Amino acid sequence: TNVIEANRARLNLGRVANEVKRAETDRQELLNRLKALNGGMELAHVVTEYGNNELPLDFEGWCAEAENVNPELAYVRQTVKLSQQELKQTRTEYIPNLSVGYATEQSPVEGKHALVLGLRIPLWQNHNKLKQSKKAAVAAESREADTRIQLISEMETCYDKARSLKMVADHYARELERVDIQAALRSALMEGQINVLEYTTELEQYYDAREQALNAERDYQMAYAALQAYTWH
Repeated sequence: TNVIEANRARLNLGRVANEVKRAETDRQELLNRLKALNGGMELAHVVTEYGNNELPLDFEGWCAEAENVNPELAYVRQTVKLSQQELKQTRTEYIPNLSVGYATEQSPVEGKHALVLGLRIPLWQNHNKLKQSKKAAVAAESREADTRIQLISEMETCYDKARSLKMVADHYARELERVDIQAALRSALMEGQINVLEYTTELEQYYDAREQALNAERDYQMAYAALQAYTWH
């Protein structure tokens, strides 16, 4: 080799070493955050592989499951039930009430016995209360419908994003498996077919492709985790 190629190799080595140190620093920062989320205790097991996390095939079924465990949707549904119960109670209060009874009146001289009829007519303010209860029930049902629509829209967007990222990650994985040229490049260098500069240039392109593949896989796994969060209890 020559001085130019040797200097280029040294520069590449320094760049790669710095990138490794930066990656280790970022990794340690993330581990510290996880430790804080874990109550200040070290994680007993650190995951080093993503695993085979496949998207749910039945989106409709998965979406229904997510609706059943969503706390915000459960809250607005409970609000609808309470507003309907209040409306039912208000209606019973607004209905005139007829009562029948038997009364006895005693005096030193004589006693009187008679049937007693009573009629309770609701006041006007009860009518306003009934109107307010109806409006509250309608508003609660509207909130429930809007919350459900927003939730489904978010889940569809998240699902579509994860599916697209999965396709990108799988494409990169297939291409890298097909064009793994590390051994071929080293053999060509040792046999004198290419020089060090050509070797490092080609190797840089290969590692750039690997980095893009890893980033694609990471992005998919992040989208998958966000999708799974909808069904976590």
